[in-house]
Amino acid sequence: MDLLKLATQLLTDHFKGDVSNNNAENALGSLLGDGQGGINIAEIVGKMASNGNLSDLVGSWLGDGANKNIQGNQLQDLFGSDALSSFSQALGQPEQKASEGLGNMLPKLIDQNSSGGDLLSSVGGLQGAFDIAKKLF
Repeated sequence: MDLLKLATQLLTDHFKGDVSNNNAENALGSLLGDGQGGINIAEIVGKMASNGNLSDLVGSWLGDGANKNIQGNQLQDLFGSDALSSFSQALGQPEQKASEGLGNMLPKLIDQNSSGGDLLSSVGGLQGAFDIAKKLF
């Protein structure tokens, strides 16, 4: 399953029918999209790894232990308030509910795609994630 489809499924599962697959896919594509119909998960991990407040958090998602929760203010640090506002509008949900859904989905998406080290290996380990993040700023 491609990442956008998996993210859409995780998000719609969170909303239990209150958000359509189409709205979820469009909202996620706009927020997390790679410009080619997918999700650039390595870029997200890179941004988080380079942010002192988020590096420990993403490390828990990439590791085999329990996933730490991401809070609304941390999502704003990661994506920006304008992007989160657009995301909530595309979902048709209030910003707080949209952030809760995103905060529930994102750790699961990254965790499920990092099992066995595949995600980190694909970007050259944690140093590769840092290198990606450096290119963003």
